[in-house]
Amino acid sequence: MVEILVDFFEFWKEQEFAYRFVSGLIFLLVTISLLLFFSIMISRSIKNRIEYLEDKYKNKFEEILTSFLFDAHNDRESNEYKKMLSDLKEDFDTSFKRKTFVASLIELHKNLQGESAKSLELLYKDLGLKKFAFKQINKGRWFTKALAFLEVSQFDVKDAGDMIMKYADHENKILRDEAQFALIRLLGVRGLSFVPKVKTIMSDWQQLRIMEQLKRMHRDEIPSFRPWLKNSNYSVVVFGLKLATYFNQVDAEPDIIALFDHEEEKVKQNALIAIGKLQLEDASPKIMEYYDRFESPKLKITSIETLKELLIDNQKDFFITRLKDDIYKVVMLSAKALAQLGYEKEVIYQSSHLNNFILT
Repeated sequence: MVEILVDFFEFWKEQEFAYRFVSGLIFLLVTISLLLFFSIMISRSIKNRIEYLEDKYKNKFEEILTSFLFDAHNDRESNEYKKMLSDLKEDFDTSFKRKTFVASLIELHKNLQGESAKSLELLYKDLGLKKFAFKQINKGRWFTKALAFLEVSQFDVKDAGDMIMKYADHENKILRDEAQFALIRLLGVRGLSFVPKVKTIMSDWQQLRIMEQLKRMHRDEIPSFRPWLKNSNYSVVVFGLKLATYFNQVDAEPDIIALFDHEEEKVKQNALIAIGKLQLEDASPKIMEYYDRFESPKLKITSIETLKELLIDNQKDFFITRLKDDIYKVVMLSAKALAQLGYEKEVIYQSSHLNNFILT
């Protein structure tokens, strides 16, 4: 066989360059194609094997967990419970099995509440699974850290709080967002302590996620959010406004009004919205004073919307003046406000220049 290959190689060397170049190129392409083909086949075989094992272990673990929850074998002092713990620990002879079990445990826990959810949390802790999550947080890559944040917050591992806090202002947005969310799930309102310290921007979506989580919790020990309104990070100021509004902190009124001079339009807009929701009627003169200073049409419209929510007599002359405004929505809102204050619709229409707008 070797002699045949040597003879063929010698024959190939004796050919013209063009022949050698083309044949060599064909050989290289065929070789690469074969290697690619076999690598795809091997990769697919491995993937199928992993999926098969994952389904196999998942079904097994789901059966164990279902039996644990519904066959009343969850007494931590019982022999059945201790045997189940021992059998499961023996099953975790590979990280793949353990990760499959944790994934099944998380999926089941998401759909449960009350005593059943608490039983799964205790099972997680009794199996010593948190040490593997801690290892991922300390030494894992960013995506494994993010998954570990989800895991420990799902099973209420409160002693993970200090470790997670280190990532609350991380440069990786996904890691940072998951760390912040995990802190709220674990520590509740106390978990908000990271907010005034962050230098990165908290997105509206992240603020919404955290607020929705807070709404599910008790309102005891709610801190004052007034200091947040002076933070150098404008997203912290916006979040502080939203939280002060939700928790009805009307004492923040002076700090909210002071935000009319903030450099960020988003802050000014949220300050106006907060005033309307908190029904801070004393802020009405300030809004009317700042109206002409607001260059953005959005801020002007929000100002009118806020005044319309407050709707007090001292606004009448201001609304009449606004009937001549160049912004259609401002004129319409002012007209509606005057109607609510008792003005005749015909008088309002004649006093305005609504007819100057072309409605489409």
